[in-house]
Amino acid sequence: MNRHGIVVGNTHESSVRDGPAKPSAWGWLPLTVQTLAAVGALAYATIRVSFQYFYDPFGVTAESVGGSSTTILAQSSLSVIEFAALFALVPVLLVLAAFLTLDRRVLWPKADRLSVTARLRARLLLALPATSLYPLYQWLTNGRTYSYLIAYALVALCVLSTVSRDQERLTPRGLREGPAAVVVVAWVGLATCWIVLTSLGLDGKEAGVCARNGIAVRYVHTHRHIPGFERIPILRVGAEPVDPEDATALGARSGARMLYLGQSNGTAVVWDATDQRTLLVPSSKVIRLTPHTPASPSTAKCKAYIS
Repeated sequence: MNRHGIVVGNTHESSVRDGPAKPSAWGWLPLTVQTLAAVGALAYATIRVSFQYFYDPFGVTAESVGGSSTTILAQSSLSVIEFAALFALVPVLLVLAAFLTLDRRVLWPKADRLSVTARLRARLLLALPATSLYPLYQWLTNGRTYSYLIAYALVALCVLSTVSRDQERLTPRGLREGPAAVVVVAWVGLATCWIVLTSLGLDGKEAGVCARNGIAVRYVHTHRHIPGFERIPILRVGAEPVDPEDATALGARSGARMLYLGQSNGTAVVWDATDQRTLLVPSSKVIRLTPHTPASPSTAKCKAYIS
């Protein structure tokens, strides 16, 4: 300020911050939205595959029993999202949180004494104990210990360490932009698609074997579950028992076990579990269904949990 009371110099000096600008809290949003769109498309494809695995033993497609894309998404999308969040997203976040915690506890106190190469080497070693949470989570949630998922986690942490080797400390804020954000989002997307495809695909296939043996199936439950909670009904399928009188009218033997699978384009699909054959009849024909009785998972050595 001069002698006339006029302020001279930079009047907004207080608004200038030293050092590089911090990443915006919304910097990761465009990449995440694009990746989630791709993951959503892949997730639908995996749901479609799981449905087809269920109907494969009958020699029909999901569309031939009324399983259009709209129907599949409407009946199963929320359950699949819940499944993916619990068994794909949560373990990735646990491993990532463990890795960031180890980085802060082990490397940060001596960050000023480590070269870039030494820091990178140390982080690569920290990836091993952090990744060990993956098989532990799989075991606790009745999952299969997928070697591929453990490999994906190790590769993701190694790549993350490489692209962040110039950072003295890894923080969640630092993972919101740039190559680090790409690594994390790609890791989540890959783990989600892999879990949904392998787990639900196998559950659908096993439930299809149950229905082929004459066991009524309405929902396919995942074999994964959180300890203390019920298993999640994931896929809404159709294999309803046909009334014995109507089964005889359809040409089945007396006492035959028949399941109604669905209908499309004027044709109803019925499975004769006794003679192991698929019948295609006009949808105008009356087919009465008997009350649905949930089967025990052990019936006919069924490994999938069904209802």
